[in-house]
Amino acid sequence: MEIEFRLATKNDADFLTWGVPEALHTSLTPEQTEAFSALLLREDVLYSWKNAIIAQDAVTKQPLGMVIGYDGGRYRDMRAATFPTMQKIFKSDYSAMDDESVEGEFYIDSLAVRPEARCMGLGKRLLLEAMEHGRRLGLKKAVLAVDPENVNAQRLYKSLGFVPGGELFIFGQTFWRWVKEF
Repeated sequence: MEIEFRLATKNDADFLTWGVPEALHTSLTPEQTEAFSALLLREDVLYSWKNAIIAQDAVTKQPLGMVIGYDGGRYRDMRAATFPTMQKIFKSDYSAMDDESVEGEFYIDSLAVRPEARCMGLGKRLLLEAMEHGRRLGLKKAVLAVDPENVNAQRLYKSLGFVPGGELFIFGQTFWRWVKEF
């Protein structure tokens, strides 16, 4: 299967509405899906379509994977625009969360691959595309959060040159913060 990568458009909102919860290992009710999809259509939020790269089948144009990443210098403003709506959608308090990224970093926020496209190296290719996007923005390193129990993800990130760089308390649990200098 030939894969191509492209920046997302507003037309990808439905796919991203699947992908972000998939990356966070959660599912949405129909009401949450509708509200979350509306959030992703905004341009000022963390999970905006403007922050996404899509991997798709080059022939059918069917989306197979997505990665969301952004300049960490924009994190605080986007967080302020994102979390009040997310608190309403998910009935959760995110005020105790650490900042996931800071100025000078490209933060890789969410990565998801459709089940039928897994084990084909697509996640790795999406990460490489995201890091290249960060380099083009002039940033000097990529940062991501990984669940300490997700050994497969850690192996992937290590193969790409990421190294442990601290901890983050996000979404009610402690994640490891991994960093890769460009």
